[in-house]
Amino acid sequence: MARSRCYTCRIKSCSFLKDCSKNVLEEISDLKQHFTFERGELIVRENEEINGVYFISSGVAKVMLNDVQGRPLIIRLLQPGEVFGHRINNKHKIHPASIVAIEKTNICFVPLSCFLKFFSSDKTFFQGVINQYLNDVRDVELRTLFLAYKTVRQKVAGAMLQIAKAYQYQHDAKGIRIHLERQEIADLASTTKEQVSKILFDLKSEGLINFRAKHFKYINTEALQGILDGSG
Repeated sequence: MARSRCYTCRIKSCSFLKDCSKNVLEEISDLKQHFTFERGELIVRENEEINGVYFISSGVAKVMLNDVQGRPLIIRLLQPGEVFGHRINNKHKIHPASIVAIEKTNICFVPLSCFLKFFSSDKTFFQGVINQYLNDVRDVELRTLFLAYKTVRQKVAGAMLQIAKAYQYQHDAKGIRIHLERQEIADLASTTKEQVSKILFDLKSEGLINFRAKHFKYINTEALQGILDGSG
């Protein structure tokens, strides 16, 4: 893959690089590497040592953990512009979760030495990473509440909202063709495949979504958000 420049990258504004100077971005551009992962390929493994920071430039990946019973749990979906591998310090040097490609996914990899250099020397870079940390913590808090208190219908609605966001669903487009199996949606919603299928058909009969197999032609994101919030 041809080496792209961070300064002109269209997804730069989605990550903690958005406010960095051109000099910082140019140096990162010179040092970064590009990798491509096909569907189902492991990008990083839980408890592996962190050796760099990964930015998703295209595609969709899933963040996975196993619960106490060994069942896979999808924590969230990663879309273009998102980053992982940045949560590192002297006491935390391993990946807290596994990352697996859901579809063909292109990654920009920044070596750890480069990341740590700017984290220590550039105030804008440092603040961007700290803001990313805070966003990550908030996501974990919301996920904990989601799993503890939401009904199955709310969980499936929330999973569909995550999918719509990851695949950049737009109401005026032709829908989205996802690469998730029903079991993966169940792992994202923390429920069963049978419950997912039932509720998806319920939502379809209510006119809130329209789909055929993995092609979701219509998703009423406002109505799904209402279900998730308990007002719909």
